[in-house]
Amino acid sequence: KHNFMVELFLADYDKRHPISDSALKTEYDRQITAIGDSAYEYRLSHIVTKTEADARNAMARVKKGEVFSKVAKDASIDPSAKDGGTLGWLLPSQIVPAIANVVVNLTEGGMAAAPIETPGGWQVIRLEEKRQFKAPKFDDVLPQLRGGLLQQQRLEAIKKLREAAKVTNSL
Repeated sequence: KHNFMVELFLADYDKRHPISDSALKTEYDRQITAIGDSAYEYRLSHIVTKTEADARNAMARVKKGEVFSKVAKDASIDPSAKDGGTLGWLLPSQIVPAIANVVVNLTEGGMAAAPIETPGGWQVIRLEEKRQFKAPKFDDVLPQLRGGLLQQQRLEAIKKLREAAKVTNSL
């Protein structure tokens, strides 16, 4: 019941505070500027294991000639295992810093020299391809921009409500 009331409040708030076209354009420009003109994006694959030893075993299998995607399907604990470990195209800002620092120095088809420890497990990273980042057209990312700004606006509204609320202890 409580969540239903919050949803009603937010739906009404959204109607009374629509996201303007100028706000969307400003956010688009901000994000494109933050990425920069000379940015590259990287198509990655990975194998995630629970232990460093498992990661090193997976690396050894690939180095001996096994196909990376097959080893990923066999050894990875990540949901991407079913797709052979593929992560798709990512900008460095979308990658965990410990991995991004390694990826930017790899050559296409190259694998990181050692497994990288992350909160999700030990990662064996392979750079499939690298290309110059091409900014998406404004119209193509409108739904994502609108969703992001809407979420931000909702969080600010809830924060203001909390700040204005008087909490009383009635025992």
